[in-house]
Amino acid sequence: AAIERKGLGDTALAVQAAAVDARGRMPLPDALDALHKFYRTEVKRLRDDEKLMPLVIQAIGRHGSEKSIELLSDDLFMQRTFPAVKARVWSLGNIRSVKSVEALCEMMNKAGTQQVNDYMDTFRVALWRLTGGDQGPDCQAWLAWWRDNKQGFEVSAEPPKQTPMLFCKSDA
Repeated sequence: AAIERKGLGDTALAVQAAAVDARGRMPLPDALDALHKFYRTEVKRLRDDEKLMPLVIQAIGRHGSEKSIELLSDDLFMQRTFPAVKARVWSLGNIRSVKSVEALCEMMNKAGTQQVNDYMDTFRVALWRLTGGDQGPDCQAWLAWWRDNKQGFEVSAEPPKQTPMLFCKSDA
């Protein structure tokens, strides 16, 4: 509680960042609630903060809670910096839920191929962590796969153990 009152409420950004990071590492429901509250209260200011916004999103994602899906999928391009988009997508990839796969696919669908292609490697890793499969670097292939497989699809309790071969390029 002291971290929330003193750290998150401090005017120094370095202190806020440390408090956000600490809350993200505390596996307690009230730590996640404090992060959600901080995000919702400060979202207008965070939009312009290219350092704190990704940290807040990442800290929320570390909790892996389904309660965070709506907040994390709110507006993918609210802040167009790569760290913020990556934090949002990978945070969803850390939540072991079909709702996370759905949220990622909805984000890709809403944003469209043109915008998503710049971030497709990030989406691909998050979706691989959730599905255990790889549909390649094309968001349309992932969306087609999701349409064909969402009925009855289940996310395993544990992420895949193997190393993804997603970025191995072959010259052959």
